[in-house]
Amino acid sequence: MGVLDVGKQLIAVIQWVELDDDLLAYRYPMRDMEIRNGGRLTVRDSQVAPFVNEGRIAGVFPPWEQGKG
Repeated sequence: MGVLDVGKQLIAVIQWVELDDDLLAYRYPMRDMEIRNGGRLTVRDSQVAPFVNEGRIAGVFPPWEQGKG
């Protein structure tokens, strides 16, 4: 490891703000990043967040509904 290598960046909040109504799917850039323990995921009403690990779906997260969580 070099002097300037800082390792992986820890992500505290994962969210996506849709800017294009024609966008069907978006791959969140995760290169050199890890989700911090206790990190938060924001899934808006018009979204679903599938998590993929090594090519397999690890979990699918729908929007959180107040009063049901």
